[in-house]
Amino acid sequence: MKRVVSLIVFLMSGLLTYIALVWLLGFLPKIDAVLITKILMVHLVLHELGHWIAMEYYGVPASIVFLVIVGGASPWPSSRSRYRSLSWHKLSAISLAGPSMNVIVCMGAVILYLAGQLSTYTTLLTLNVGGSLLVYNLLPVWIFDGGHFVGYLFNSVSEDRDRKYQLTMSALIIATILVVSALFFQVYFFAAWMVVYGLHHAAEHDDPLGSTSKKAMSRSQQWNWAAFYVALLATGFFTLAATAKYIIPAK
Repeated sequence: MKRVVSLIVFLMSGLLTYIALVWLLGFLPKIDAVLITKILMVHLVLHELGHWIAMEYYGVPASIVFLVIVGGASPWPSSRSRYRSLSWHKLSAISLAGPSMNVIVCMGAVILYLAGQLSTYTTLLTLNVGGSLLVYNLLPVWIFDGGHFVGYLFNSVSEDRDRKYQLTMSALIIATILVVSALFFQVYFFAAWMVVYGLHHAAEHDDPLGSTSKKAMSRSQQWNWAAFYVALLATGFFTLAATAKYIIPAK
């Protein structure tokens, strides 16, 4: 019965979100509100499905609810204790599963374009929306996917290695932003500051005894997840910057 209710909530909230987005975007001049809404919905639905699939894979029954431009996959109330008991390795997989689906959507759009099934404008718009969602969701702050992930990461990393991770990840992401800015003449100072601040805050406010916890990641898992996170965020910045100039009113 819970599955049926969850499915109904997923479908109804998704439909209401679609209608709300078309209505809201309709106030903006000279844009194709329906096309943009369709692209947003594909990204949002598959993003949350990524989280949902990962939770279900690790034995945590979950549901999805949408609310206009945001959505959320969350454990059922009866399975929240199970969710909280998962290792930080598994919680990292759940956190980054959503953004990974945005990358898959972008790859799918490119494949459809090469197959002649999508127009150039629709493809570039899909990539731009995907890049925007990647950067937004992966910022290492607050309740964003990136914020959850860096919390799990730095809780696992021993105190004597926190700064090494913080500086290495910050340097790689800032270098990516600088290269992207030079190539595409796009400036992301605020996002760069948020990345540096978020990583510093996570490193300074982690659990000092987290590395001794049974939930902690192994060293190889720490490096692998950190590298994957940086790669996802770099992909987001590159995709966003490379397609930014194509976000013009639809003819």
